[in-house]
Amino acid sequence: MLGAERWRRVSPYQRGTSWEPLRSRNSVLAAGRGLRRALRQGIVALRAFRKAYREAPAAVP
Repeated sequence: MLGAERWRRVSPYQRGTSWEPLRSRNSVLAAGRGLRRALRQGIVALRAFRKAYREAPAAVP
């Protein structure tokens, strides 16, 4: 863990050296084994939320 003084000395122009795998799972929704129904319900709810979120600006007078 970095302390406040060490964070202050970190350059905002340096780039990270670690990498992340491309096209990995989306962590917005996750469910353990045996929770397929809960995962499906979460997907349906997320899609409904995103649709409502997209349509919300048009509903404002």
